[in-house]
Parts: sequence; structure tokens; C-alpha cells
Amino acid sequence: MHIKLMETFNKDQVSKLLKKPTKNNTFNVDKQLHDYFYYIKDAEPVERMMYTDLKYALPNDMLVKTDRMSMLNSLEIRSPFLDHKIVEMAFNIPLQYKIIGTKRKIILKDTFSEFLPNEILNAKKRGFGIPLAEWFKSELKELLLSTLSKENVESANLVNYSVVSEIIIEHQNGKKNHANLLWSLVVLHKWYEKFMKSI
Repeated sequence: MHIKLMETFNKDQVSKLLKKPTKNNTFNVDKQLHDYFYYIKDAEPVERMMYTDLKYALPNDMLVKTDRMSMLNSLEIRSPFLDHKIVEMAFNIPLQYKIIGTKRKIILKDTFSEFLPNEILNAKKRGFGIPLAEWFKSELKELLLSTLSKENVESANLVNYSVVSEIIIEHQNGKKNHANLLWSLVVLHKWYEKFMKSI
């Protein structure tokens, strides 16, 4: 599944970061994710994850990025495998025909094995990742430091600047990779500056 927030944010760090920590300093998985995961009651965990990805990750992450980047470059993107008839048929195929050990997309690969070379059929999966960790040390360093300056962070009064400063220093020194957390903080303060500062 593509629930990066839960994978990359240290709970103790987030508790220190927030001005008003949530009750008992605990962070629960979003209710919507929970509801999607348990929607198909008799399904295997892998099938539940597939369904959750379909309902949550695709419309809220992958398709959004694809649409924005394609439209920015005047491209019209189509997703034929997301036709509702294909999706419904795919969900009715037993799991053992779709995944065997670490082999995935078995039916699709078998179907197109005559038309595609092995380097495409057996290529490693690649996501939409960008080198954010490196950019915060180079191209985006100025944006990072100006957006999360002491003046801006204390003015917004959303998070503790001392923790923000510690996170930035750790990232810049290469001690830890805080790219996702720093990006969230940058977006949060850009949002505050645009929509809340004048209120």
C-alpha cells in the first residue's frame, strides 16, 4: 500500500513537533483507510490492500500526479486498465492466479509475452518518486530555509521551531532523511501564508 505518512514520520518526533499533541500522543490510521481495508470482509489481506489502493491511493495520489503532470505538458492521458469492467473482472479472479510468491501481474505478463521484450516484462517496479532528499540540500535548499525560517514558523505558531530547526540540521548534515516530513512542513507553512496569514 502507499501509506507513506505512517512509514516515514517518527511518532515521538511528530508529538514534539506539534504545538498541541493529539490525545495520548497517539496517531491512528485514517478512518477512511481502515474502512476500505475492512470493506471486503472475507478477502485475503493482499486483496484488501489492492482494494484500498484502488479506492484511496489511486484517486488521491497516483492519478492526481499523473493528471497534473500530463496536463502541464498538454498531454491527454488514458488509463484503460481502470475501465470499470476490467477492474470488476480483475477483482473476481482468484488471488493465486494473480500473484505467485514474488511474481506479480502474471496474467498481464503472460498475455503480452509474445509482443513485449523480456526487459520490459521483467523490469523492476518504479514509482513517482523524486529526489526530494537531495533537492533540499541543493535546488530547494533556499526554499526550505526561507519557508521554515524562525520568523515564519513562530509567526504561524503551528509547530515548535526548535524541533523544526533540529530536523533541518539533521537532514542537511546527512544524519537522517527527513525529506517527507520537511516537505509536509513546507507545504503547511505555504498554505498558512496563502490562506490564513491575512485572517
